[in-house]
Formats: sequence, C-alpha cells, structure tokens
Amino acid sequence: RTLVMTGLLDPIEPTAWSKAIWKEAKGDKQIAFFIGTHNLDECAQEVYDRLFCWILDCKHATVSNTQT
Repeated sequence: RTLVMTGLLDPIEPTAWSKAIWKEAKGDKQIAFFIGTHNLDECAQEVYDRLFCWILDCKHATVSNTQT
C-alpha cells in the first residue's frame, strides 16, 4: 500500500514528482494534495487526519484479508 501526500505550494519538490511516484507505485495506492509547502505545516491537522484514516483503512483491509 502506498499513500503519497504532497503540498501544492511546495517550492522544493514539484507536484509532478509526487504524481510520478504515485504512478509508478504498484498495488493499492492513493495520492493526497494539500494547500501547503514542503513540510505541510500549514495543513498539519488535515495531513494527520488523512494519514490516520489511511492507517485505519490499511488495518481494516489486513483484518478482512485474514478472515477470508
């Protein structure tokens, strides 16, 4: 599983790099764009919420796969 999170205002790494990483990833993959710069401080709570949900989704998928 892959989750790519990127800041749309990042002056260091262009959004295209995140898109390329997402495109090359195999399997279940997601990409999330935030209005923020490189370290995503401006949207820290949104990043936390997105990551938290993604972790729960991964955990749920793992439990579901072991029960089938």
